[in-house]
Formats: sequence, structure tokens, C-alpha cells
Amino acid sequence: MSFHEKKETQLTTLFLEIVDFELTVLKGCSVPDKKVILEKLKRNFQTIHRRLLCFILPKYAFNYWYRNGDFEEMYPEFHRIATRFMSIFDNFMECKNFFIDKSALYYDYMVSLIVSMPQNYLESPIYVCVDFSAGEIYAEYVFEKLNHLKRHGIQIQHKIDNKTDIYLSDHTNNKLLCKQIVFQNPPKENQWQLLKQTVLDIKKTKSSNEKNSVV
Repeated sequence: MSFHEKKETQLTTLFLEIVDFELTVLKGCSVPDKKVILEKLKRNFQTIHRRLLCFILPKYAFNYWYRNGDFEEMYPEFHRIATRFMSIFDNFMECKNFFIDKSALYYDYMVSLIVSMPQNYLESPIYVCVDFSAGEIYAEYVFEKLNHLKRHGIQIQHKIDNKTDIYLSDHTNNKLLCKQIVFQNPPKENQWQLLKQTVLDIKKTKSSNEKNSVV
């Protein structure tokens, strides 16, 4: 086995061990699903490491690593695993005299984790009920504006139910126990930012609760 083949196998095995040990959702997977996920990750990681080892270049003056903030917000557990692995990467590779594009490598790891995981295991959706007294046309306007937040895993509701996480309206409802956000008519930019941050906060809470439930 060549040096590159040996390193490719070692890197892939180490990353899979970290994923298997740390990834919360895997602890709740059925045995068949877990096997399929790990096999797909193994193929993806092998491709990444083979390409990496075949194209390492002489070291440049700078090795700039840009971490995509959207990835960190949307998939905090994947981000933690990828950054943990990359923190031990240099010593493990024994190639400090070579340049590795860590920005591209981080992106490859994150995308591989995302595409290898079935959607139902990625994250719990955040349910947002939209209810405006201004009428259906105004509500439709808000629905359209909310479309850009769908990448954060939100599910838009027309009626409140026991799954609702956020009640979004132009008035408060004292009977509700869920989080409420009141928008002005029309809503200002800081109110959209508040909604986004609330979605992210609830997502982190749900992720933490799910992690504790499988420990």
C-alpha cells in the first residue's frame, strides 16, 4: 500500500470514528439506517481524501481558512465535528511543509455530512404559525418573505397547534404558551432579524434536548 493510500485510509477511518462517536442523530438511527449512512460517508470521505492527497501543493505564504457562517448556524453539530477533525489534521497528516486549502476542505466535509444524512435525521423542524389580522393578502406577503428562512428548517403553519414553536402575528395572544413575535405593519428589518435569531435559538434548544435524550 502506497503512502497516499495508507493516509487516505487512516484519515477516513479517523473521521468516521469521530462521526460515529459524536454525531447525536446516529445514536437514534435504526441499525440499517446507520449502516447506510456510514457507508455513504465512507465513500464520500475517501473521495475527498484521495483528491486531497493527490493535489497537495508546496506551501504558500498564507493558508487562509474561511468558515462559512451559514453552515455553522444551520448545522452546528456538523460544524463542530468538522472543525474538531481539522484541529488535529495538520499533526496527523505530517505534511506541514505543504499547502492545504482548509476552506475548501471544510466545505467538502460539511457538504458530505449533509448529503449523507437522510432529511428526517438532520434536524427537527421549527414550526411558525403566521396569523395577521390585516387579512390573507398581508399574510401571503409574510409567507413569501419567510421563504428565505426555509433553509433554516422552518415549517410555515396557517393554524396554531401543539407543534407550533413560534406564533408570528401583529397582535399578542395571552392564551398561548409558545414563543410569540409581534410584527409591525409592515415589519421592519430588525424584526425579521429577531425572527431569524429566535428560530436559531429554538433550533439549538431542540438539538440540545435531543442530544440529552439519547445520552
